[in-house]
Amino acid sequence: MAPTIVDLGTIVALHEAGHAVACVKLSVPFSSVSIGRARAGPGAEVDIEPFVLREADVRCSDLVALRTYMARCRKQVIVCLAGPASEKHAVHSGLTHDVGIGSDLKDLRDARHFVRQLLHTESLLWSAGGQDNSAEQHSNEALPALLVAEIEKLQEEAQSLVAAHFQSIFRVARELVSRNRLSACEVERLVAAF
Repeated sequence: MAPTIVDLGTIVALHEAGHAVACVKLSVPFSSVSIGRARAGPGAEVDIEPFVLREADVRCSDLVALRTYMARCRKQVIVCLAGPASEKHAVHSGLTHDVGIGSDLKDLRDARHFVRQLLHTESLLWSAGGQDNSAEQHSNEALPALLVAEIEKLQEEAQSLVAAHFQSIFRVARELVSRNRLSACEVERLVAAF
């Protein structure tokens, strides 16, 4: 069994490595992952390439673009939740006693944003398909329950991904601790080694 990690920098590295490995496994483009000089705080991040739903994609005839956008939103939620899931997996594995303070607040906020985008796009698809139940399915009253259900489902997917690839996450985290920053290509090489 590995020794217990008490260093906050290593815990932050595990968190960011969880995001980065999820990006690799889900084919979400990113340029780098870093934990900053202090190995904690605002400098820690995975630099994910932005994506947006363009106005042209919203046209009813562009169902492929809408489905592609929905798929990317789902992946993005899993990536957001993979960081906190990595920390929690480390606790359950006995690698650490605790998770970073407030580490999952931003990730959960971002995940909620992408779930809202996912549900909105799903509503557009229903409308484009001629189904008139989109307003009923996504009414203001039903939205909180839909958000919670979707986040819970995707959280389980994030936890499964982290559990299946934790050796890769741990390896990326160790490299991050020693180097502070890795390019996407370097992360992909580390993941491919397993």
